[in-house]
Amino acid sequence: MDATREPVRAATGGEPVPRAVRAGAYAGLIGPVLYLAAWLVQAAVRRDEFDLIAEPGSGLATGSAGWIQTANFVVFGVLTLVFAVGLHRAIAPARAGWLGPALIGVSAIGLLWAAAFPLEREATGALVDPGVHGIGGTLYFLVGSLGIIALVPRLRKDARWRRLVPVTVVVGALTLLINVLVIACYLPEDGPLRPVGGLIQLVVMIGLRFPWQLAVSTRMLRLAHA
Repeated sequence: MDATREPVRAATGGEPVPRAVRAGAYAGLIGPVLYLAAWLVQAAVRRDEFDLIAEPGSGLATGSAGWIQTANFVVFGVLTLVFAVGLHRAIAPARAGWLGPALIGVSAIGLLWAAAFPLEREATGALVDPGVHGIGGTLYFLVGSLGIIALVPRLRKDARWRRLVPVTVVVGALTLLINVLVIACYLPEDGPLRPVGGLIQLVVMIGLRFPWQLAVSTRMLRLAHA
């Protein structure tokens, strides 16, 4: 039988679980599109108070309309958790194979963390972290990158997923590299990347992580209907 047509089975090797995989696939498809659309629409409507190029998406969680971005974080976080669970169920089990999906699940918690501990905007218009908001960004971006990389061995062992190994390697490596640069050159108050913080997030999401997630989710959906 063609491996690409085999029914999706639980990562434990049990009965087919198309519902879990299908739910994860739809969550993985809807989440990035919905989040990005809400981000860009807000940026356009609030362009007098929000700098899309310089400020991270978290800057939209400030002010009287900040609840919209907070809700955006929550919805995207929940959908990413569902995606992580479905992804785990869609790939053949392997030793320590839980690690990649688990780290992606942790990255989803980072979004919920960002919603719970938002940035604040000073009277001067500058964004400030009142305490622990930055942890959310680290969980989503850095831990998420590690999760993508950790998936590679498991994808390589499953014939149905091997086509996505090269792009997974590239996306994981590039997002990890960008995260290291952000830690070194953006997080410091006088960091040289401060003027383009928002642009960096857009590049990572639109150019790397979201396309990867959409490709993976599309594959999950096909397997769920196999």
